[in-house]
Amino acid sequence: MPSKSDRQIFSRPLYFSEELKERLRQPLGTLIAGDLESSSKRAAEEIKRSKPTMVVAVGDVTSSSLVNHGVKPDVIIIDGRYERRVFGGKHELGGYEVRNVKNPAGVIIPEAAEAVMDAVEARRSVAILVDGEEDLLALPAILALSDGGVLAYGQPKKGCVLVWASEKTREKARELLARATPV
Repeated sequence: MPSKSDRQIFSRPLYFSEELKERLRQPLGTLIAGDLESSSKRAAEEIKRSKPTMVVAVGDVTSSSLVNHGVKPDVIIIDGRYERRVFGGKHELGGYEVRNVKNPAGVIIPEAAEAVMDAVEARRSVAILVDGEEDLLALPAILALSDGGVLAYGQPKKGCVLVWASEKTREKARELLARATPV
């Protein structure tokens, strides 16, 4: 559960410079390297084996791939795109409470961060459909995720990343967010 100070981080839109976005291209957790199919299959196997208390998936391909390999994320955060192109797959959103948010590329706006944190805290199936870009919304999700939970996201052309929730991963997210520029 995020603290009041974690929520305060998102009181204003946060802009991510090119330098900071470059830093975010390094995995925030454990990279499961490989092509899309093999890395997502191994990520799903690891999730099933570890039995996390909650699974959050960020990205259309990651969300869809986990479902295809037998893992239904509790929270999915998607924008209908894959590597800046329209996502050609289909999401089965039956059983999910659907929330729509706007979040421009390179920014985290307060309403989007709040929707993500609320969805993770709700501890029920929520799909967040982002008009804009969802990638950076992994950061508020990490802050909201309790120990024992896992966040999965795709690392383009490298594989799938699993971020296991802990105070250490939340602190890493806070450090990155502190480098963003409030606007």
